[in-house]
Amino acid sequence: MTKIIKTAGLLYILAAINILMAGTGTDEKMLIKMLSEKKMTCDLYAEFYQRWQLEVFSDVNESEAIHMQRIQELLAKYNITLPDEKLNSVKGKYTDKDIQKLYDDYTVKGCISDLCALNTAALMEEEDLTMLRERIKNQSEEMIIKVFAQMEKATQNHLKVFVKILKQSGVEYKPQVLSETDYEAIINPGKINGTASNK
Repeated sequence: MTKIIKTAGLLYILAAINILMAGTGTDEKMLIKMLSEKKMTCDLYAEFYQRWQLEVFSDVNESEAIHMQRIQELLAKYNITLPDEKLNSVKGKYTDKDIQKLYDDYTVKGCISDLCALNTAALMEEEDLTMLRERIKNQSEEMIIKVFAQMEKATQNHLKVFVKILKQSGVEYKPQVLSETDYEAIINPGKINGTASNK
């Protein structure tokens, strides 16, 4: 039974990554999808903070809001017009049905307990890292690469802080997306500076 549960969990994670990676095509589609993804992250962390009152969710949410701003600046720089229906301003509502499903699933997981919310957040940061690295690899625009690289560093910091708080609470987080080698390279070194600046 444990093996079946673990397999189901792995399939869910792979499905989530596939949803996030679906926006790695053209810069226009990719950036628009990323904006919705970041809105989802902000909405989730706001929900987790409201429910559990852990400052880490508020702090990381502020960082994710900056990421949203950077993506909006890239959209403006490349004269990409965001269709009104592509970014629903209502919290927890998305026109992309795949992102809506992710939000709904993560909300359920994160509202079980504060530790489940922290674990869900760490998983989200792992998925974000995987997505960013793949998009950087497939990108040729220097400005976009620079912004994504800074986001990657910031995301590593987010993962580290969630893992640290889990450890302080007696929970040893195990990577669910990253390899053990990649995970250890992030968790063990000193803090990596990242601000997602496009200056």
